[in-house]
Amino acid sequence: MLRSHAGFRTGPRPMRARHWLAIALLALGLPGLASAATISFDVLDPSGFGATVTLEDGEVPGTLNIDIDSIGPLEGDLVGDILAIYLQGDAPLVGPGLDASGADVEETSSFPGDPNFLVNIGPSSVFELNGITITSLLLSHATETVSVEALAGASIQVWLGFSSQNPYVPLGIAFDDDLIVIKPEATIPMIPEPGTAAMTMLGLMGLAASARRMDAEPSA
Repeated sequence: MLRSHAGFRTGPRPMRARHWLAIALLALGLPGLASAATISFDVLDPSGFGATVTLEDGEVPGTLNIDIDSIGPLEGDLVGDILAIYLQGDAPLVGPGLDASGADVEETSSFPGDPNFLVNIGPSSVFELNGITITSLLLSHATETVSVEALAGASIQVWLGFSSQNPYVPLGIAFDDDLIVIKPEATIPMIPEPGTAAMTMLGLMGLAASARRMDAEPSA
């Protein structure tokens, strides 16, 4: 341990003005980072089959990217074909005016007066297997801004299809004696509150100030 000539332990150097400025700027910027619009969550059936959904604000303002990855209850287990994505929420965002595009998007459906939106995935109907277990799409709206924040609280279903000939297929709705469909559902979560991140940074600033106080402590 270093000691000064006067018999006092040398304290840490005081924080310079530029250090305080850097911390202050970080504190001010954190609310924006906290609401940086990317969230990922699982949409699961009680049997454990479902999909991981990732939402991210698009590069084009007012659009939203959706990535969907079909998953099973155990690694290597059977996963379902993604047949459709169904959104239900408050109008006017979910409903007429909403559109989806992507390599696997076949068609979309919305219903006037009813706040929901269906995206058919694959070159077949929503009740036919298509072999698609990972897909991406882009949401846009004719008049509204589509974002992670705007969709928070809405319901999302991922419709998954399984061959009824597979012994590991989960319980679901049977179609044409060769197709089982499940529709796991989840609520799109809220993004973190900016105030929470700001308060965390203010606490860190206080700890930093305490750790770098100029007061020297007398030696024992």
